[in-house]
Parts: sequence; C-alpha cells; structure tokens
Amino acid sequence: MSELDAEELAARLSDRTPAGIAAQIGGLIEHKILPVDSRLPTVRELAQELGVSVGTIAQAWSHLREQGLVETRRRGGTRVLPRARRRAEDFAGPGAPLKMLGFLTHPLPGSADSANYEQTMQSIELGEQLGFDAAWLAAPEQRGETYSPLSILAAASQRTRRIRLGTYGADPAEHPANRFTLERLCGGRLVEFDERRVFLATAVPTDTASREQEARYRDYVQNQQPDPAPLLGTSDEIADAMLQQAGYLEVDEAAFALPPGFSYEDYVQILTDIATRLAPALGRPNPS
Repeated sequence: MSELDAEELAARLSDRTPAGIAAQIGGLIEHKILPVDSRLPTVRELAQELGVSVGTIAQAWSHLREQGLVETRRRGGTRVLPRARRRAEDFAGPGAPLKMLGFLTHPLPGSADSANYEQTMQSIELGEQLGFDAAWLAAPEQRGETYSPLSILAAASQRTRRIRLGTYGADPAEHPANRFTLERLCGGRLVEFDERRVFLATAVPTDTASREQEARYRDYVQNQQPDPAPLLGTSDEIADAMLQQAGYLEVDEAAFALPPGFSYEDYVQILTDIATRLAPALGRPNPS
C-alpha cells in the first residue's frame, strides 16, 4: 500500500480552500493514487505544507467524511474507506464537525459581591451573542464558595432567548421545586450536562490576548495545573491537540470550561476566540 506524505500530497493540491482540498483528494482516491486504507497526513502536517490553518484542513477532512471517502479512527488517523463502506450512515463518525458548542462558567472570586453575579450573567449573554448553544454554571461545592446556581440561571434566563442553560456538578434531583420553576422561566431551555456526549476541556486561546493576558495565562497553566491541564495556545494549536484526542473524536459536542480566577475581560477575550477562531478550526462554521 502506497501513501503520500504531507509534502507529496501538498504538491498535488492547487486549490487550498476546504472544498477544493476535499475535491482534489477525492480525485486522488477515485484514481487510486490514494488507495483504500492509506492514511492521510495529520491536519497539522498538511496545514504546514500548504501554508493554511489546521481549521482549513479539518473542514476539508469533514467534507471527505460527509462524502464517505474517509474515516477518522481512534489512534489510527484518517484513512481512505473501501467503496462498499461509503454510506451516509458513516458520515457522523469520529471527528465529525461540532454540532453543539457550550461553555462552563462560575461567578468570579468574591461571589458575595453582586457585581460578580452581574458579570457572570453578562458572560452568558455574550455567549449567546457569539453563537454558543449552551452555558453551564458550576456548582459552588466545586469551588468552596456559596451561591445558588439556579437563582443565577433564573436571572440569566430573562436576559437570553436561545442559549440553553444548566448546572454542572450539581445533583439534578436537588431542589425540585426550584428546578421546575427555572424550567418554566427558561421556556424549555434547561439542559443537563451529559458527560457521555459532551467533551469537556479547559481551553485558553491566545489569538487576541494581550501580552499581559498571555503571560498570566501561561503562569496559570504552569503553576496551578488542574487535571487535565488546560489547553493553551493559538486556536489552531488547540484544535490540533483536540483532534489528536480519542475522547474528542468520539463525540460531536464540546464544552469549554472558563478557568477560575480570571477577570471578566479575560473571559470576554477567551469566549470570543473560542467562538470565532477555535470552533471554526474544529469544523464549526463561524456564526458571523
């Protein structure tokens, strides 16, 4: 079985748009230049050779999966499928584009200050404006603080119209009357966090971060080291790291946890970069 490395494949690709790359690779598959079960280069390898973002290659790979030409296997990379397996039901396999984009937040430190609750709700409003599908509020027990997630979400529900709202780390059976009321206030938008379907990561993209912000972010990652460690870097770098993780390749829903202790201005930058840069790099169209 012959395979083309990233340099050899790039030399055969003149159109460097996602659709163009997919069409040209489809032709190579059709003419058996890329035979069945041959492995394609990683998104980062081919992106470097073509001088494009990893998001461009990720979208091209998505086009190929939608046509049933390739599949992404756990620890096996992206490989050409036999013609007999090129069926529509194979399209939504591992590595499919994101269908749901969410984030996990929490009141800022010093949650007794009402201004911090206001900033939390502003973050949720911003998430809706940026095209996020869901926002979860962490239970106070996870941070050793005292606040009512359901009360904050009830207030946020009156300032949003589309984004789904829920709690993370709280027992859904607790406070049934309050949850019933919140469900009515949300208009059916209350959503539980399903760890079987949602890939959760702490991502800190630095695309539009100031030098001061980036320095603090790097200090946070080096000194606090949550488990698992946050993904820090440009959106392309974070997307490439996620596309190498088997857990992410098994789902098509992702949520990003905002690191605790950062300022509201930091959260604005992080959420904006996730929505406008990281999500498109993972194959989700930019809502703008």
